[in-house]
Amino acid sequence: MAVTPSPRTLRAELLRLCARIGYSPPAVL
Repeated sequence: MAVTPSPRTLRAELLRLCARIGYSPPAVL
């Protein structure tokens, strides 16, 4: 990837992944 995603986008993707597998890490909360 030439373009580095912003922290906000990175967090959004992480949240989507966690929601997909049905797990919510305490760090996100």
